[in-house]
Amino acid sequence: MNNELKYKKKETLQVARLWVVHQIESVYDASGVKRTVIRRESGQNMNFAPYESNPAVNPNVFILQTQTDYVGNKIYENGVLKRILAGGGYVDVSGATYTHHYYLKDHLGSVRVAIDGSGAVKQITNYYPSGTIMADLPRRTDQGVQPYEFGSKELDRSYGLDFHDFEWRQLDNPLMRFTAPDRLREKYYGVSPFVYCGNNPVNRVDPTGMDWYWTNYDDEIKRTLQYDPKITKDSKFADGQKYAGVTVKHGTGTYRADGSIMFSNETDAYNRMWSQAKKENREQFAVIGDKNVLVTPEYKNTNTESTPENYGYSWKDGNIKDADGNIYNTIATIHTHQDDLNGEWGFVAAPGFHDQKYFPYKTPDKPYFTMGYNGKIYGEIGNDKGRQNLSNIIPKGYNTIDDLLKGAKFQLLIKSLK
Repeated sequence: MNNELKYKKKETLQVARLWVVHQIESVYDASGVKRTVIRRESGQNMNFAPYESNPAVNPNVFILQTQTDYVGNKIYENGVLKRILAGGGYVDVSGATYTHHYYLKDHLGSVRVAIDGSGAVKQITNYYPSGTIMADLPRRTDQGVQPYEFGSKELDRSYGLDFHDFEWRQLDNPLMRFTAPDRLREKYYGVSPFVYCGNNPVNRVDPTGMDWYWTNYDDEIKRTLQYDPKITKDSKFADGQKYAGVTVKHGTGTYRADGSIMFSNETDAYNRMWSQAKKENREQFAVIGDKNVLVTPEYKNTNTESTPENYGYSWKDGNIKDADGNIYNTIATIHTHQDDLNGEWGFVAAPGFHDQKYFPYKTPDKPYFTMGYNGKIYGEIGNDKGRQNLSNIIPKGYNTIDDLLKGAKFQLLIKSLK
């Protein structure tokens, strides 16, 4: 069987031509993100000679074409919205009907079960260590329900291709080999540039490049960890910057792969938030739990907006849920209002109109606080029936940003307010 795979820059699969003139063409943007896949189908035998590395194909032989466009978390097929992706599942779209589905994943992040909103099982997938799907008996007929499976990556089964799309490279699971070499192969001379996870797929995963890096690395006082979704190990860094990793443990913070930080010490969390807010003039948002503080990603935030939904987060029964479906107990929230907007609005240090339309419904009966540009702490609590101002009952020793930065036990105060 004479199949041809053509690569862009020898890494990203650009064109796959199969022996019966089926063709799969992928279009990428300048950053390497796949935007479009065009599948062309024909019944004519391509009949390549073994030495033909790039044979011409008459476009008239194609009798069927399907175009899939990836626009953020939305997938369009032939221009019609087909599916909306979320970290914990997806929504199938058929006309005006939206059907929600949810994933159950294993320790490697592979989707094992897909269920609908009523809890009915729609797909079950079992894997060999390589990620090859097991041929269960009796034979399963649900594998076409949705394609995101091993490693939560999309499986392209078009015309028998059967590659998992790991964004930078495609994985041929039965061989446990990528179809293109590792971009970082010069750093790992003892490992084949085509192997998956160093031939250890039971304990390792191959995440995409969304990593942390150090700034002012040589200065222990000034250096900080920053997140950039475009950073990878082989990115070029400015002087004083150094690659840190996909996830990093530093001090009392766990710097997570999505750009969030889980702090076991609340004082460290508030110092990080205020430092970042003043340096970048971007709002910072955090969820306060019983023992931890989760600072959500901030690279998409603006000077006046820090909505966690922009990063795939959501709310369930007043508790925050990340893009992977993990739910974290929430006793309160806090975000910065570091920008005085040139003094145009004197009230912007306290919770504003948008806060009052958001938190009483997302986190009902749980306090929401702001760290104001004027150095004060403001708070409210509410639900769909109304809200109460807490600013005037926050006691001295807890009512300024300086108090929080110097170690005020804000979690204990919040519990007393409830």
